[in-house]
Amino acid sequence: MQFQKIDSTNDIQEIIHNAFNMKLDINGSWGYDQNNPTIINSLGEFAKEELQLTLMSMRAHIEMSMMLSEEDRYGGINPSELSREEITFNNKVYEKVIYKISATKDLLNKKLMKEYKERLGQEDFDIEAHFKEREKNSLEIISEYWYDIRN
Repeated sequence: MQFQKIDSTNDIQEIIHNAFNMKLDINGSWGYDQNNPTIINSLGEFAKEELQLTLMSMRAHIEMSMMLSEEDRYGGINPSELSREEITFNNKVYEKVIYKISATKDLLNKKLMKEYKERLGQEDFDIEAHFKEREKNSLEIISEYWYDIRN
């Protein structure tokens, strides 16, 4: 499944601040390829991998939820790193990180979360069946993110 890319003509810092109420010392684009990386000017309070995962998570939430109609939105969006590669090109250092992103349709995700919270610990709650249902209805995509590392 392919999701619509975020418009790179808008300021990435401003979008992140408006959507997630965070200020990050970054600029550039959304990291879809080497020509449009996210430029990390400073890490601030983050470890590098933590900031990168946060940026991937934000991008995924915007693409898979915020840019879609309510019935098409995904929830439980969870990126996890599969691999990373450092690439030097034209005296710039890039990191290309590959993520696996899992998610469930938002309405179903809310239903499953409610069921889990309400029934966890009850004798008749089949937690194994619950997680099988969640897994059966999960979407997994592979996505790369390019970072221009400045520090």
